[in-house]
Amino acid sequence: MVAWYGGAWIMVVVLIRAVDGGKRRLLALAGLVGVPAAVSVMTLDGTRVFAAIAAMPFLVTLVSDARRSRLAVEWNTILLGALLLVPALYVRGDTRSIWMPFSWLWTHTMS
Repeated sequence: MVAWYGGAWIMVVVLIRAVDGGKRRLLALAGLVGVPAAVSVMTLDGTRVFAAIAAMPFLVTLVSDARRSRLAVEWNTILLGALLLVPALYVRGDTRSIWMPFSWLWTHTMS
């Protein structure tokens, strides 16, 4: 579930909270998380299916939110830049281990 949006979960939460009204917020939650999650758990290739289905609603919501507010454009740019520079955690299911991004850099600078 964490791998579905990776670091973009922060943006998803911000986008859902930015929607006015309870019913509209539930629709945003269903469109950004509910429907892609329901479809991805029915397949064996969950994360890729989630990404394929959730990409368009995420981008449309992002652009729609950016058109409403100049502050949103600045924060979206900062968050997207950070997501491109810092990769997500790498989870290996066969060894049940989590690898941190840039762990080699940490190892070499601390030794």
